[in-house]
Amino acid sequence: MLSTLAVFAVGFVMRPLGALFFGWFSDRIGRQRGMVLSMGITAFGSLIIAVSPTYASAGAVASALLLLARLMQGFGIGGEIGASHTYLSEAAPTARRGLWSSSMYVAVTTGVLCATVQAALLKGWLTAYQMTGWGWRIPFVIGALLGIYAFYLRRGLAENHAFREARQDDSAGRPSLVTGIWENRRAVLQVVGLSLGGTVL
Repeated sequence: MLSTLAVFAVGFVMRPLGALFFGWFSDRIGRQRGMVLSMGITAFGSLIIAVSPTYASAGAVASALLLLARLMQGFGIGGEIGASHTYLSEAAPTARRGLWSSSMYVAVTTGVLCATVQAALLKGWLTAYQMTGWGWRIPFVIGALLGIYAFYLRRGLAENHAFREARQDDSAGRPSLVTGIWENRRAVLQVVGLSLGGTVL
């Protein structure tokens, strides 16, 4: 059980690394490309879990695949959150920026609720033997399919005007990541503090 929870935990360890990488990537290459790549990595991680062999059939290879998939999921989600929020807030009309940005939180929470209902339904419909044998793969298959669909939708997104303007007027240069965090350290600590409570719970 502890080993299983440790594999689950590594996905969360990768989130800040994914956020740092995709924050850098999205600022330089584009929000749209950042969202496509992060979703692709996340969906592929779910797909690996869905089709991975059992420990009985593949031994340590199965464990290594599961670990790799969780690392990919965490890395992709870490980039997904920042890139999506940034894209949405920059694309929103000025008078509706708060409302548009809040839709991300509504969508994420709705997704968590749907996943909880899905797990409850599977547990009610399947026997314990079926659930441990193959039923646990169903949510990962659904997650991979939804991720592939989102990946397909995002391929057609246009870069928002805020990113295009920033790319055209780059003469002032960009502050380094460390400088940006230090200059906004109070806001950074507030955001970390607000996020920490819910994450730990």
